[in-house]
Amino acid sequence: MKFELKTIKFIEEMSEETNCFYGKLYINKKFVADVRNDGQGGCTCVQGFDKESNERLAEAEKYLSMQPKKKCEQFNFEYIRTVESEVDDLFADW
Repeated sequence: MKFELKTIKFIEEMSEETNCFYGKLYINKKFVADVRNDGQGGCTCVQGFDKESNERLAEAEKYLSMQPKKKCEQFNFEYIRTVESEVDDLFADW
């Protein structure tokens, strides 16, 4: 499965404990969700917009749950991949 983050808007002045941003998530080249983080330490919100996009997000969650854990070298721990974590990683790479 290929995950892409497009139309990214980073709002540095609103970033407090986490990065404040919004964008659009594409899975296998198909737009499936608007994403955002308010920059105040909370989770990244992944919002599907219809039944089909929510089904694609559910498929992606299932796919990611079967993948090997991802290692965070900086803090020396592993985590289970989720759509939210993929979005956060894509933003960090951006």
